[in-house]
Amino acid sequence: MAQPSDLLCQPLIDQTRRAIQEKGASLVRQAGFVYQLNLRDGGPQGNFTLDLRHGSGSLQQGVDPRADVTFHILDADLAALGKGTLSVSNALRHGRLDIKGDQLATQVLMEVLERIQREYSPDYEPPKIISDDSARRWRIGAVLCFLLVVVLCIIIVNPFEVSRGSGGPREMEIVAHMSESNLQKLGNGVVKKLQKFTTMAFKQLFPWKESMGFESKPSDVLIAGSMGSGTTWLSHILHGLRVDGSLDFEDLNQVVTWYDVLGSKKGPEMLASQERMELEPRILKSHHVHAAAVANVRYVVLMRDPQEVLFAQHRLFCNGTWARLAGLKPNDVPVGLYASAFFARVNANDVWYHILSWYKCCWSDPQVAWVTYEDLLDDLSGQIRRLARFLLPNLPGSEILKKIVAQSSRDFMLQHQSKFDNHLLLEPLTAFKEKDGSTPRLPRVLPREEVEVDKRIVELCDVRWSRIVTPKTGFDSYAEMRAAIRARAAPSYGAGPLDLSSTVSGMPLSVIIFLLSVGLFAAAISFQPQLCRSVAIRLRILASAYYRWAMSQFSNSKKMDPDTVQTTRSGFVV
Repeated sequence: MAQPSDLLCQPLIDQTRRAIQEKGASLVRQAGFVYQLNLRDGGPQGNFTLDLRHGSGSLQQGVDPRADVTFHILDADLAALGKGTLSVSNALRHGRLDIKGDQLATQVLMEVLERIQREYSPDYEPPKIISDDSARRWRIGAVLCFLLVVVLCIIIVNPFEVSRGSGGPREMEIVAHMSESNLQKLGNGVVKKLQKFTTMAFKQLFPWKESMGFESKPSDVLIAGSMGSGTTWLSHILHGLRVDGSLDFEDLNQVVTWYDVLGSKKGPEMLASQERMELEPRILKSHHVHAAAVANVRYVVLMRDPQEVLFAQHRLFCNGTWARLAGLKPNDVPVGLYASAFFARVNANDVWYHILSWYKCCWSDPQVAWVTYEDLLDDLSGQIRRLARFLLPNLPGSEILKKIVAQSSRDFMLQHQSKFDNHLLLEPLTAFKEKDGSTPRLPRVLPREEVEVDKRIVELCDVRWSRIVTPKTGFDSYAEMRAAIRARAAPSYGAGPLDLSSTVSGMPLSVIIFLLSVGLFAAAISFQPQLCRSVAIRLRILASAYYRWAMSQFSNSKKMDPDTVQTTRSGFVV
């Protein structure tokens, strides 16, 4: 039998005793267990008790029945474990190590021995957890995982980028994906001029302030429609129904509150004007998505073909007062350029997401009225009668309804255009000033204009619809959605709540997060295996300590005898 002085692990024993003498309290805080080491080939002199739980710790020959864990191991294997040339898992797998007791304590001991070797062994070398060949393979894998992470990040940030060639017309998609700096150089700077003025005007017109102090009432009615969908027309119709066709107002905003501009200089005054008239129900309009619109009111959701919304917006922003104030001439920004640079830009696509937002919240709600611009054109009388039933407790008389139908025609509204040009709202805004200081008019009712439709625009709008709207609603086109609005009782068009934020480009966000986590975890293990192992051990220690605390609490709460509960005792301090 080997004598203690002949033991191969004797240097490790001596270094451990020295470490306990100098840093015993620190080692106790790190470990918190009592270990029994029995050397199979060491005889009676090969039994040691390493106490890293009590006082400042100790290492003595002999057997201690209080030990949390008992090791049966060969002398040479213990020396190899201390040096890090043999792992616990390999020793267990090949039957070179037998452990009885707390398995977690074994991992903690390996960390303690590594620390002792690092600080007290003159020939210490960091342990090699894996071979050089394995390390090389791990690092190659880490690089591949990193590249996978980069690709997935590109997909998340710009989901259309990876499929640009199979999307809309290539030349339009290039502009839609273009960076801001390159975009502003297009058309000899016309895009930059329009962007600059629009940004300044919107900041003054829509200085968003959350809730803006507005208190809604259940009887309130909100018209929800994207910009250019016909909200001015529908506002005029609903107000006419409410006041039997009276035109006793200077600006429509005085009687129908534009919720989005309540934070502007004239916004509160417009709301106060409607309240002074004691109009019931109060009517508001908004271009916001549902999440940003006023809640706890009745909704009238207005839909219009996105392609027609594009033409309406282009006419407003690029061929009238707005363009002139931006320093542009009519059609300096052609409709194709406006479509790709603004309307269908990859990080905008507002009209399609507006449709999704209101579909998500209100499609299956029978208390919400849905109406389309096209149905108002085709059957104005019938739609006004339907809206009257929704808005009012009693249907107005036939003469009043005929009057409202007549006053809702384009010709009539053009004759009273000053009531629909937002002049009172724009008056105090510096962005909307002529050179002589006067306030320009921004007419929202314009003569009908025939537009030559570019097939590339049709294709672009169809692609956006198929990628954004169809996957969430099941409608393959706007025409199909319009037909469903006219027959909303059809069960095949009913929809439950949808989570619009849960997918990106058709791939579940949870899957993307999982892949990213796996890639980053693999990269971390390959470059810092020891650090990762240490973190894992610490987490296990915390979990074990919490489990022991929870069991003790449970025992006390049930007034049980702690001695009858089989637990592993430890002095571990977190």
